[in-house]
Amino acid sequence: MSGNDVCVREATIEDLEAVVRLHHHVLETSLPYLPILHTIEEGLVFFAGVFSRCTVLVAREGGTIVGYCAYRDG
Repeated sequence: MSGNDVCVREATIEDLEAVVRLHHHVLETSLPYLPILHTIEEGLVFFAGVFSRCTVLVAREGGTIVGYCAYRDG
């Protein structure tokens, strides 16, 4: 696998902080006109619930998580 390949795999709890930081970064850069309503710490609590209720996939490029998706039945 070359350095530019993207790998998708099921997330583990060890990925939680990276997913939260990515989410925060995307909001800040893609929607800069919206206020940031939640801290990283609040995001960790929220996404911990998501991780416990959903299947979460992460996309990694090299060693960096560059995307995520959470889903569940229903």
